[in-house]
Amino acid sequence: MAGFVVSPNTIRVLWHLSTHGRPQLYVTHAEYVLAGPLNPNIAETIFASFKSSIVPGTLLNFHANFKWTGVGVIDLRSANNQEVPSTGTELVGTSAETPLPDQSSIVVTLRTALAGRSFRGRVYTFGYVASLVLPDGTIADPGAAAAEAVVSAMRSAITAGSGTLAIRSPALPERPSKPGGTLPAKDFAITPVTSVVVRDRIWDTNRRRIDTLRR
Repeated sequence: MAGFVVSPNTIRVLWHLSTHGRPQLYVTHAEYVLAGPLNPNIAETIFASFKSSIVPGTLLNFHANFKWTGVGVIDLRSANNQEVPSTGTELVGTSAETPLPDQSSIVVTLRTALAGRSFRGRVYTFGYVASLVLPDGTIADPGAAAAEAVVSAMRSAITAGSGTLAIRSPALPERPSKPGGTLPAKDFAITPVTSVVVRDRIWDTNRRRIDTLRR
């Protein structure tokens, strides 16, 4: 198994969550061009900005057992850097409605100025309430708006921490392709996100969260 590989001008931003007492995580990356070690307050700056960007109406789409508990930042520009944690208080959903299963997700697509799978990303947002499911099983307008608002707030918060939400595309060697032939080697890239959007109104499933429900 390959070890750590340096990612130039890149930080990892971890969004720590909790639902019904079970820890969860969103993993994002950002372009970071400031020289030197990370500011020790970078994670708290990002988390505080995120919380200030979320309006009360958005929180009504998330059940009261869902929480954003903190942010962690890891410098990927060199090896063996520890996660820098935030220190502020958590942000909690405010709806008293029935929660959806934790694996039920609204997928937010992260777009860049470039085409191709290597230059797009996804955030499987969750923590929603049952009233956001329409009679035909699709996502109601407030749910889609809340998902976009949350990821947009994440993007703005990373900017407040002197980074730019981006898609990290690891370098790849030459490799076999299907049905045959060889794909050329691909250089590392960190590509800024230009927009966040809910592309469809279909509820998705994050299978990793199903495992946590069985514990």
